[in-house]
Amino acid sequence: TSGFLFGMGLWPMRRIGGPPKDLTGVTLLCNHASYVDILVMMAEVMPAFVSKQALGDVLGVGFMAKFAGCIFVRQDVSKGQAQLLQQRQVEMAAPDTSWPPLLVFPEGTTTNNRFMMPFRTGALLTPSRHQLVYIRYCNPAFSPTWEAVPFWVSLLGIMTQWRTPVEVHYLQYFEMGEVDVSDPKAAAAKLCECMSTSMGVEVVPATYQDKMEYFKFLLGRMGQLKKTQ
Repeated sequence: TSGFLFGMGLWPMRRIGGPPKDLTGVTLLCNHASYVDILVMMAEVMPAFVSKQALGDVLGVGFMAKFAGCIFVRQDVSKGQAQLLQQRQVEMAAPDTSWPPLLVFPEGTTTNNRFMMPFRTGALLTPSRHQLVYIRYCNPAFSPTWEAVPFWVSLLGIMTQWRTPVEVHYLQYFEMGEVDVSDPKAAAAKLCECMSTSMGVEVVPATYQDKMEYFKFLLGRMGQLKKTQ
């Protein structure tokens, strides 16, 4: 994975801090800025991860995600999705577990490294070991966080610039029981504040649905622009 990232121009990779040596049963809570985030974290700790359901149908990538033990969820549906996470965390906590660490993007969708969205509570309903981590793409001319463009434009933009420096910041680590799962909303707010403060960004009270409405607006503007040209 590191070689693949280098081939894409995502270098140098800089690690600040580090995860615990024993990653058994650890849930990694990470900001989500780009589709590249999963590759970055696979180069770091090779986790299983939580992803949108549509990824499972993507040729090649979907097979790799299933092989890695990915949990597929629907972003537009909240009911029943948290149980999938809870079940995996219970299995991860078992003494004889064979599951790798689990990567969760608690914002529930991508943001842009300049703001954050409130954390969802799905990964905070079951006692677990938790590690806060965030990824930052450092001042590239073409940012991997730009997603209101076609995928091929994004990929071409990243690969045709000289380099895209990446930083992976490991923040606080919480042993089993140190995150109060009896009040998941309070725990989510506290962890979100911790990460946003470390990143130096503001938490915006928006939802996935708000983001989709904004994208519809942008795409509508782009369509109108093409018609007038």
